[in-house]
Amino acid sequence: MNQTPDPVLFLELVQHTWDAHCNQMTTIRSIFLYLDRTYVIQSGNVISLWEMGLVQFRRHLEAAPEVGSLDWKQFFCSVLFFWS
Repeated sequence: MNQTPDPVLFLELVQHTWDAHCNQMTTIRSIFLYLDRTYVIQSGNVISLWEMGLVQFRRHLEAAPEVGSLDWKQFFCSVLFFWS
């Protein structure tokens, strides 16, 4: 993500990044749909590709220097859970 001091621009960048991530995860999930539906259901300790993508996106966002403070991290994690 690009660094920007304007919070509105930053949120727009996050939204754009989230939309791109969702599109990419939908493509990946479509390719592996059979495995995601059969193997994950049969194996109780494996998360779905979509859930794995959410975890990775959350980790990437938390590691971004633009996010910075814990308050922002909590806010974005709440937003991510709301969007999913």
